[in-house]
Amino acid sequence: MKGRILPSVLASIALLFLLLAFAAPSPGGDEGPRLYPVVVEGKWGYIDNTGKVAVAPRFGAAFRFSEGLAPVQAPEGKGSAATSTGEGLT
Repeated sequence: MKGRILPSVLASIALLFLLLAFAAPSPGGDEGPRLYPVVVEGKWGYIDNTGKVAVAPRFGAAFRFSEGLAPVQAPEGKGSAATSTGEGLT
């Protein structure tokens, strides 16, 4: 039973990541540079609207910015938040 539940949970989490990564920003939203989550070789980081890497991929998961912060997952699985410069907060 355990073997059938894990793939379903992982698929659900992956779908959630995709939905959040492509969700439309709120109107009149955040100030500052627009950064978008991107995954490279299994690590998440951020690119700007020109495609240039703004925050090097190093997170286990990364989500959209809101009010200057974005929820991220450190590689060891611990939840955190990142600034637009890539600094992690606890």
